[in-house]
Amino acid sequence: MSFSGFPIKQFACWLAFILLAGGSVSALAQSSLQSGDELPEALKGIPPAGSSCKREDVIDAEKAPSAPKIAPDPACARSVQEIAALRAQPETILVDLRSPMEYQAFHVHNAASLSLSGILIKPYLRDKTLVLMGSGKAEADVYRACAQLKRAGYARVFVAQGGIIAWLLAGNEVQGRAVSASMLSQLSAAELWLEAQNPLNLVFLEKSRAALRSALPKAIVLEQNPDALRAQIAKYKSRHFPGVVLVTASKPDSEQIREMQQALQPLPLLFYSGTDAEFFAHTAQQEAIWDAQERGPKSLRCGP
Repeated sequence: MSFSGFPIKQFACWLAFILLAGGSVSALAQSSLQSGDELPEALKGIPPAGSSCKREDVIDAEKAPSAPKIAPDPACARSVQEIAALRAQPETILVDLRSPMEYQAFHVHNAASLSLSGILIKPYLRDKTLVLMGSGKAEADVYRACAQLKRAGYARVFVAQGGIIAWLLAGNEVQGRAVSASMLSQLSAAELWLEAQNPLNLVFLEKSRAALRSALPKAIVLEQNPDALRAQIAKYKSRHFPGVVLVTASKPDSEQIREMQQALQPLPLLFYSGTDAEFFAHTAQQEAIWDAQERGPKSLRCGP
């Protein structure tokens, strides 16, 4: 039996040989043809298999083209008092960018739980005033989301400076059972490292914590606290900062935290009182991860 003049038995033998070899369909089929024969139409145009990649086809994943990263926009920041005024307008929507679990625990009344992608798939929100609220930690992502929404055509987008922590500190009510602002303001070693990666943040060290300067080269060492902190921050109060971090020698109590946070409003103030060893251990872990990423993995130009 034949199909379009081509013997099916011969075609089946070629196909079985190709599948067992695991090589290029078109290349092996061509090499198996005798002089003067033509490649069947059924096999023409089949691209080489991905397994035929050569050594020179291997490239570093880091060098592969990627989409440009959008920088955070600190100009999006608005104080809690300004946000309260915006919420009085009917076209304003407060968007809670925290995780659904955090939202379920407690949230601002009438706030919508949405991710950045959840906003972008709702074009009717472009006509609204959007106020983005985060957790008060790692706020660079919230300010980056604001910048991305602006670029996508959402003209009126703002960020609640200090996130849910600042909202609670101002004495505003929430739905659900909220954790205290002082407890939320405490950072772990991993969170301190993440805050320090944001060049827009301010990090202050009490004098007894100056050893951390080796891992936090941009941190400012204070001679005393809290007056020195207030004096230093007074220089920056006209600017918008996603976060201000104070590394203390001992864990401050709730009243001390509240007093310092209120004195520095509208700037959000976070605290780290963990040990140097904890932070250096986390820093070493991150460096090991970066080193592993630099060595691999590799991606291929010619295969999936």
